Amino acid sequence: MKAMKGLSMNKVLGGIKRKSTNGHNNDANGSGSGADPADETPEVIASRNVRRFCESGGRENAGDEVTFLPAIVDAAESSPAAAAECARIIRKYLHKDFWTKPSFQYNAIMLIRILADNPGQTFTRALDKKFVDVAKELLRYGRDASVRQMLMETLDAFE
Repeated sequence: MKAMKGLSMNKVLGGIKRKSTNGHNNDANGSGSGADPADETPEVIASRNVRRFCESGGRENAGDEVTFLPAIVDAAESSPAAAAECARIIRKYLHKDFWTKPSFQYNAIMLIRILADNPGQTFTRALDKKFVDVAKELLRYGRDASVRQMLMETLDAFE
């Protein structure tokens, strides 16, 4: 009975709501909000879907990340500002704050590869000095060998 005291109805309902809407929305722009998709800018769509892509996958949701790719690529192709927003968010996932979550970093690196191929120069022009510094730091001090290897292969492909 003591264990039940810590549970409130808001916690229980909040958990159910998060589980039911967490990345299982397959609409055209990948929005998951109740807002009208026509009112959203490409930057907002790119920002939301890059986060979802990087944080998806894992053992229980393997393969879910691909559902976010069309919205990300469309947004990055349609707006240089959206491509810059993608680069900024990917940079955050490569930062040392996420070194304990290599699956997030791995997904971020995969997204670098995809966006370097599809919108191409629109995305790669947005890779700034901060991005380069974070990539160097990850290569030097990153904890996960597979993430470092993937980043090296991705950077080699840029040459």
